[in-house]
Order: sequence, then structure tokens, then C-alpha cells
Amino acid sequence: MRFIIRTVMLIALVWIGLLLSGYGVLIGSKENAAD
Repeated sequence: MRFIIRTVMLIALVWIGLLLSGYGVLIGSKENAAD
């Protein structure tokens, strides 16, 4: 059970990091997101 909780927490942290970085990229260049 603890392994599942740790895995979910890890996924949540990675997801939040990707969300924040992706959000910043989208705001920085909304139309220049070719790459």
C-alpha cells in the first residue's frame, strides 16, 4: 500500500513540474510552439 502511495506522489510531482514548465512555454510563445 505504501508503494502505491509513493508512486502516486512521485507521478503527481512529475506531472506538476511538467504542467508548470509547459504552462510557462505556452505563455512565453503561444504561437511559436513549433518544436
